[in-house]
Amino acid sequence: MFRLDSWRDGWHAWPQGHSWPGLQGDVDAAFAWDGRTYLIQGSQVSIYLSGQGHRQVEGYPKALQDELGVPVADAAFTCPGSTELYVIAGDRMRRVDLTQTPRHAGELLQLPHDGVDGAMCTADGIFLFRGDSYYQYRSVDELLGARQPAPPKSIAVDLFHCPQ
Repeated sequence: MFRLDSWRDGWHAWPQGHSWPGLQGDVDAAFAWDGRTYLIQGSQVSIYLSGQGHRQVEGYPKALQDELGVPVADAAFTCPGSTELYVIAGDRMRRVDLTQTPRHAGELLQLPHDGVDGAMCTADGIFLFRGDSYYQYRSVDELLGARQPAPPKSIAVDLFHCPQ
């Protein structure tokens, strides 16, 4: 994680534990829903309350399988206004209804990608990230209906506005 010091001298490494107390190591997937941020590490999930700072919910981390009904996650995303979580592992994706208790994952859905590093959903669509490229889809339906990956786009050029 990095932070930008725009007043003095640019980007600095910023330990995760400064923003997410108790969090150590790599995060495999993350998503936000209902005022909470979910951080997935291996087979565990930690939940933090959003707002002023991030406070870990008592009793976490917990087993990912128990919390979300999936054993692993390479990426995860929710779309604005939706109660559905999409969890990607390898070339498959599952839907999880976040309003259910306990939560159960739906059927395995085939993706046109053999793996992704991260994902997000905005009003501009679904973005899947892999290495230095990203792939954009207008909707979950377009992603699931694709037989081939969308054309790759440059993260550095398009998202960080670096020269080509």
